[in-house]
Amino acid sequence: MNVQETIKNVLTNHGVDVSGLTLDQELSVLGLDSLDFVEVVMDVEDELGIRFATTELGNIKTLNDFVTLASEKIAK
Repeated sequence: MNVQETIKNVLTNHGVDVSGLTLDQELSVLGLDSLDFVEVVMDVEDELGIRFATTELGNIKTLNDFVTLASEKIAK
C-alpha cells in the first residue's frame, strides 16, 4: 500500500487538485479549512487502518509530514 498515493487519493476525493503537489509543499495552501482537514485525516485513517493521536495532528504541516507519520503508524 502506497501511503503517499492513498493520501493524495483522499485529498482528491475532497476536491483538492493534487497534480502539482510536492512532498515539501505546505498543506495549508490546498485550501482546506480545519474541518476539511479533520475529514481528510479521518478518511486516511480509515483507508490505512490506523489512528492518529490528536496531539500528532498539529505536527502535520506538509505532505511529507503526513506521509511520514502515517508510514510510522503502519509500521507499528
